[in-house]
Amino acid sequence: MAENRSEEPKAAPPEESLTKKLLYGLGGLVLVPLVGAVIGSFFQERSWSNENRTARIDADMRNAQAIGSKVATLTNERYAALLQLVELVDRQGTGREAWAPAYERFLNSEKEWEVGFSDAMSQLKFYVDTPFGIGVENPMQEAAPDDCTKMRGERRLDMSKSPSAAYLLAALNNCYGQVHEETIQAIADKEKQKSGARRPHLENASAGLRHIWYVNAIFSCEVDGRVLAIHKALNEISFIYVLFGAGVPNPYRYPEHETDCLDEYEAWRGVSEAEQDVRRK
Repeated sequence: MAENRSEEPKAAPPEESLTKKLLYGLGGLVLVPLVGAVIGSFFQERSWSNENRTARIDADMRNAQAIGSKVATLTNERYAALLQLVELVDRQGTGREAWAPAYERFLNSEKEWEVGFSDAMSQLKFYVDTPFGIGVENPMQEAAPDDCTKMRGERRLDMSKSPSAAYLLAALNNCYGQVHEETIQAIADKEKQKSGARRPHLENASAGLRHIWYVNAIFSCEVDGRVLAIHKALNEISFIYVLFGAGVPNPYRYPEHETDCLDEYEAWRGVSEAEQDVRRK
């Protein structure tokens, strides 16, 4: 009768040595906490990075908002003071007492402008232009040739550089200076009873004020749009960014419809809609 091999006893596996058992046990005790510490450290670092990124975006938004508000306050007061002076010189009698208080107000607003101008220019470059990859090397030099004292169809501001908020501020500064000079000439002619000579200066001053009004509107529109664009970056911090540090554009995304800020000014100065569409493209 054949032997039943399945009933043969199996050889017992070799017993592991006590040393190996101790090594495995100690390895588990060391590696598990170590792996946990590495993973915890990674997520802690990503959490800190995310908090820092969020704080920086929030600071960028607040800084852009603050400098936009500061410039708006300076330019609004200067515009209002100069507008009042031009209207009084045009409408009131020849006596200096009729427009002297308004002139004093304008001089005060001009002093405030001069004190805050340089600081505002540097902050606009840093907080409003640079975060969007925009830069004009010398805004004051670029704005210098612009003539603000002509109406539609004549010499006008170079809006090809309008994406730069610093250029717009330089253009405002240039326009205010030109309107001031025209107003001084009108005052001199008024005191000399030269009404015919005064009229062209007042017309030039009025044209300049009109340019200033539109540039102010363009400036406010652009700053508001960029503040909103920075704020939107907070919503673009994705889960992938939290884990791997990717997912937020730098510099910030340029506002898609910012060119629309120029529409009213372009229409006023006689630029057709077809020309505006070409410029946008």
